[in-house]
Amino acid sequence: MSKIVPFDKSLKDGRRISIRHANVADAANHLKCIEACLRSGEGLVRLFDEWDRTEREHREAIRKALYSPREIIILAINERTIIGGLDFRSSKRSRLAHTGDFGMAIRKEWRGIGVGSILLSTLMDWAESNPDIEKVSLRVLASNAPAIALYKKLGFVEEGRLLREVKYENGLYSDELIMARFVDGSTAAGA
Repeated sequence: MSKIVPFDKSLKDGRRISIRHANVADAANHLKCIEACLRSGEGLVRLFDEWDRTEREHREAIRKALYSPREIIILAINERTIIGGLDFRSSKRSRLAHTGDFGMAIRKEWRGIGVGSILLSTLMDWAESNPDIEKVSLRVLASNAPAIALYKKLGFVEEGRLLREVKYENGLYSDELIMARFVDGSTAAGA
């Protein structure tokens, strides 16, 4: 089962948040957080109107993560409101099962004060204690400088760049970076 021991943490602005794995009862509250992040549109590839997961589907996704040894959903909560979350999943393919990737979304008003760093550090602690996970990967817009700085601060390195991967409604493009970190801290296979 993919769970973490819940804990509280102070942010840069002095507010406190709770960090814990998602439970099925969190589905509606977590969906509200995801929808708020999608509405802001900043730093994300998916548009708000492309998100159509129902509460029932989200409950099932959380249930699946709770019972999978290679998946986890980690939440950041302030006064019963989910303010951010991170969803890690590993491949079903045997030769890729040692790897996984994540997506992270934080409400706009909670960005830049340490929530992302706490969520990602929690994921890496979980991955380090998980005998199945060796590599954690992500994709990020090349224009998302704050996210890239966070990932680099926590040891992620760029492994590739997808040129003009994202096309905005105004006709402009953004590259997308592929970044990763090996759980053991190495930066190359066999290192």
